[in-house]
Amino acid sequence: MPRVQPLRTRNDVGRFSAELARGRCGARDVALFTVGVNTAFRISDLLAMDVKDVRDPSGRVRDSVALRETKTRNRRAFPLNASARRALEDWLAARPGAAPGEPLFPTTLRRGGRLSRRAVHKRYAAAAAALGLEAVGTHTLRKTFGLFLYEASGREAALVQKALRHSSPAATLA
Repeated sequence: MPRVQPLRTRNDVGRFSAELARGRCGARDVALFTVGVNTAFRISDLLAMDVKDVRDPSGRVRDSVALRETKTRNRRAFPLNASARRALEDWLAARPGAAPGEPLFPTTLRRGGRLSRRAVHKRYAAAAAALGLEAVGTHTLRKTFGLFLYEASGREAALVQKALRHSSPAATLA
């Protein structure tokens, strides 16, 4: 599989999100993308989330998300910014009866099933092709987060390494 690249501008992020919104599962796809770009969770962690991970008992979207990462098995908490919360609110509003234990990002093919990494990759590839973007995949979310943090921090690679939980600077710069 070719190496994926980040979306390099906020305009590309907006265009990509708008393209995802045009799909038959637009609110779900936009929520998944927006949360991923704004938290740097790995796609496996995003797809493993349940409704209860983002919605408190009163039904409101939480200010932060805490979960055990599938790759490292470490517990990690991350705040949800306004964009991520708004996307989740829109998605959950489209699922008013979603139970706390249901997958946050279910497939539409079978009731209660989790969306697969492969299905997300196919959706992202289609959106990228429609926009003339290359090398976009599920890891693009983390890479985009890292690039924007790198630029906002004045090019502090160590900060990005820590935020992405990489074990070496080489992994961060790859």
